[in-house]
Amino acid sequence: GPPTPFDAGPTDLGTSIPDVAPPPQDLGPPQDIEEPEDLPPTPDLGPPDAGPPPDTQPPEPDIPPDPPDPPSVETCYPGPANSWDVCFDLVPLADIADPAYSWPNPAGSPDPIQYAEPNWLLDLNAASGSTKVAANFALNELMSATKGQWGVFSPQAVFKLQQVRTDLGVPLHVNSGFRSPGYNSGIDGAAKYSRHQFGDAVDVTTKGATSLATIEQACKQNDASFTLMYDTHVHCDWRNLPLDIGYWSAP
Repeated sequence: GPPTPFDAGPTDLGTSIPDVAPPPQDLGPPQDIEEPEDLPPTPDLGPPDAGPPPDTQPPEPDIPPDPPDPPSVETCYPGPANSWDVCFDLVPLADIADPAYSWPNPAGSPDPIQYAEPNWLLDLNAASGSTKVAANFALNELMSATKGQWGVFSPQAVFKLQQVRTDLGVPLHVNSGFRSPGYNSGIDGAAKYSRHQFGDAVDVTTKGATSLATIEQACKQNDASFTLMYDTHVHCDWRNLPLDIGYWSAP
């Protein structure tokens, strides 16, 4: 039959076009591309930080400990059984703001060492006055808050006084024991350096049970450093005893 428009056959396309590739593009000079070996090395950072392990808490910061308590100082007395286990805590003289507790300058005394002021005192308001410091003597017979809230009395002098009482065999009454410096200065005729201020002196009487001379002799026989007999009593003191390591402990 007659040819259709879709029949293949020679087609007259005119002059044929040769199969030629397009000319290459001008990309300019070649670029300087870093090769992998020209790159700086990657630093070794180790394994990755994984953080704290599961279910654990970071450590608590260090908390400084509380400052230690200041060291305590005490003094001990023979007590009723002479076992030296009746003890009292002392307070520093430096903490006592009371003008009655200003001792006379030891430089003008007979012995600057023996007349040095104590560094620690016993608070008589905090101690039981009925406490037996020896077999026959209570605390308030030797130190009374009426003569100063804070007191000092040599335990060795208490031991000697008890020996005097034992030798006499009768009650020995203490008219005066410790006196604060302020109290002492208010007594007419009291010595500036009275040993009553240093806690190793007593004024005693037996109220007629013995003669005053007998009391004085008993004090001397028990190592009293100084005695003086008055009309109504005898003064005995042990001023040459070593100062008590409690009351005169370093501040």
